[in-house]
Amino acid sequence: MSSLLVGYYDDAELAFAGKVGSGLTQGTASQLHNTLIRAPSSRLARLPEASPGRIVTWVEPTVVVEVSYTEWAPDGRLRQPVFAGLRPDKQPSEVHRDG
Repeated sequence: MSSLLVGYYDDAELAFAGKVGSGLTQGTASQLHNTLIRAPSSRLARLPEASPGRIVTWVEPTVVVEVSYTEWAPDGRLRQPVFAGLRPDKQPSEVHRDG
């Protein structure tokens, strides 16, 4: 796993917020690989076009991660996102866009 596609809830829709790779350690990637539940397709709305040659494994939105970032870009994505850790104290439905 080299990065995570992350999102937040906007009403009942799971909106795409960007790709997070920085800060993701091999240990955390391994833990996520053992925790996440594969999904047949994306649950994220309004996904950008996939990069050629990229393999994406879709998962159910069952885990919350904390991400630090500089700001929200005009296209609705996080700028310079860095993985900061897992948030077992939060439910995915509690994650909404701030700022």
